[in-house]
Amino acid sequence: MSVRLRGAAVELRPLREEEFDVLLAEEIGDTEPDPVLVERTRGRIATSGTWQPGELLLAVDADGSIIGTCQIRRAQSAFPPGVFELGIGLFEQARGKGYGTDVIATLARYLFEEEGAIRVQLGTDVHNAAMRRAAEKAGYRFEGVMRSFWETPDEEPHDYALYARTLADHRDGPLPPVEVRGDRVSIGALDADALDPMLRELRRFRPEMDAAEVRRRIAASGRWGDHDLFLGIRRDGSTIGTVQAAACPRLQFPGTFEIGVVVFDEANRGQGLGSEAVALLTGYLFDEMQAHRVSLTTDVDNVAMHRSAAKLGFRYEGTMRAAYEGDHGPVDQDVFAMTRRDHEHANEEHRWTRTS
Repeated sequence: MSVRLRGAAVELRPLREEEFDVLLAEEIGDTEPDPVLVERTRGRIATSGTWQPGELLLAVDADGSIIGTCQIRRAQSAFPPGVFELGIGLFEQARGKGYGTDVIATLARYLFEEEGAIRVQLGTDVHNAAMRRAAEKAGYRFEGVMRSFWETPDEEPHDYALYARTLADHRDGPLPPVEVRGDRVSIGALDADALDPMLRELRRFRPEMDAAEVRRRIAASGRWGDHDLFLGIRRDGSTIGTVQAAACPRLQFPGTFEIGVVVFDEANRGQGLGSEAVALLTGYLFDEMQAHRVSLTTDVDNVAMHRSAAKLGFRYEGTMRAAYEGDHGPVDQDVFAMTRRDHEHANEEHRWTRTS
């Protein structure tokens, strides 16, 4: 009997004969089709949807159209009983829309509830930030880096990040939000007490901002969205500001993030609290998200932020002229960045710990 699974936005189903041309084009691109590959593609379509020795192949369908494929692998010679590995390949136009998270969450639920899984794992290139965020959103836990895991032509072998969910994780429910603690502040999901100060701060730049939008941001904080992570800065039980990390695959290379920080009230500024929050977020990005570059921008006349960036190990890289339109005309912004090498050589003044 064929396997068919439904997620929140996708259906996982057998491949169809009429999808042959689409699948082959995704496989070979602009090159001439190889007869062996053509037959293999036809064979995969014919056997999809049913368990084959060591594998189940399914189409990923959204709104009635194929947008990619996914696989479940259980190599008996490589894994103990009850251990499964996932693979997923979405077509380019379907990426960045949350489908990947839905797919791997749906597959895990099926395996734990129908196939007796005790562990479901997946691997991805350490610089594939989008897939890593999808894994975390779906409740998979980062377990380590598999060095030189994937060999590619004319390049050094690529390191892969390993993520997994266990049966105990499945029973416990979703992962808790990201939380990182420092000496004086912590960063994590926002509480309702952040509504009024956030609304005041956001209306400085967007007067039309309404409370409903801010409430949505607060509700989504603490976990990766499609491209960003939004966290509150807490001190002595109160929210004093926010930090944010953003990665836009269409504008940046994988593994690059841009961060921002806001400390709400003047009374909490000038004490290094925002700097500590930036250090905590930067450490999390390098150590858990395998970032290779983290950048921040600030107005050219923001002397305090310039000092903070330099103290934390960020290097000045240049000035973006007319970066945005201010109240009195275009505003220039300076760009600061830290690379993985910079991070590894930075002093350990700001230690951090992720709690779970």
